[in-house]
Amino acid sequence: MKLSYSKTLLFALLPVMGTSLYASESLHPEGAEDNDHAYETVTHTNEKKDGYILGDGWKVTGDMRVGYVNYDYSNSPKNPDPTVNKGHMDSKGIYFIPKVSITSPDYNGLSFKITGGAVTDFGINDEIYESRTFAFGDGTSYAILQEAYVKYTTGGHTFLAGNYELSTPMVDADDWYLFANTFQGAYYKNTTIENIMFAGGYIYQMAGVWDGGAANAHRFHSMADQSYVDQRDKDNAGDAGMWAGVFQYKEGSHNLQLWDYYAVDLYNTFFGQYDYSGELGNGSYDAGAQVINFKDVGGNTYTPIDYSIFSLKFDGKFENGIDFSTGAAFYTDGIGVAETLGAWGGYPYMANGMIFHFFEAG
Repeated sequence: MKLSYSKTLLFALLPVMGTSLYASESLHPEGAEDNDHAYETVTHTNEKKDGYILGDGWKVTGDMRVGYVNYDYSNSPKNPDPTVNKGHMDSKGIYFIPKVSITSPDYNGLSFKITGGAVTDFGINDEIYESRTFAFGDGTSYAILQEAYVKYTTGGHTFLAGNYELSTPMVDADDWYLFANTFQGAYYKNTTIENIMFAGGYIYQMAGVWDGGAANAHRFHSMADQSYVDQRDKDNAGDAGMWAGVFQYKEGSHNLQLWDYYAVDLYNTFFGQYDYSGELGNGSYDAGAQVINFKDVGGNTYTPIDYSIFSLKFDGKFENGIDFSTGAAFYTDGIGVAETLGAWGGYPYMANGMIFHFFEAG
């Protein structure tokens, strides 16, 4: 979308129960970060903290996130002009997002987790300025069972099923906005071979007001319905979900990731990335190359998709606290960019003119 000016202020994770619960169940291997802001250490890393122990290993964790957003489209909702910025109207508001989790102890490798989350403004905001704040899916406060899953881990094998905040390059919780995406599905991960991880699973539904393409995207809808393709293709795909798989090799300075996401009757996404890390004087560096290919598949009739993105990066950090990030991207001649970029919460691009990467500064 075209904005004459946009501003987003996200501030203050306010811990209310001793720890953050924004720790997604990740297929993404440790130490294999890409440039997706969802993998920044602000999120997804604190699940091992203490929280409140209820007894016998049961744990309660919680957070209160407060965010203010202001989108200036130069188009007041008091006198809107449908010809300005596609008719999008100035939007602003303050929102409160409480989340509480209960995590079970480990019973011979078996564990459970339940997370409830909600979004409200306590009636503070002016409703006419909330058309595009992407906080309320239908204009009102709501609550959702953000996570409810069972996980079994033994000897390098992990199986998980239920509602969970998944973290992968192209399907992601995207927890930098007001409320994280959540998904329904199941996956299996294997780390029994040294330096190698492979995994696969099926993602059935998604809830995510910011990254979902369905009406009332804050509620669970099929992955097809939450995509950005033509509505006729969504209807044709029906309740179709997505198959996904990954192979990762990481040893010393080398890190190779290969992912494939097959959205039934919509499109296939292939993601490959190689990183080489090393020392740079009194600092360190990470050089990487990435390819992402999008291609329509199956019964997709009204949303042709066929293009690739090739990217390079070179990032570095010095002991004096100075760091830098560089990146370049090349888009092939092809169609379907608007129907795929950012779908299902994935923003792993090494270089792209999108506001999301501003969070990487510093």
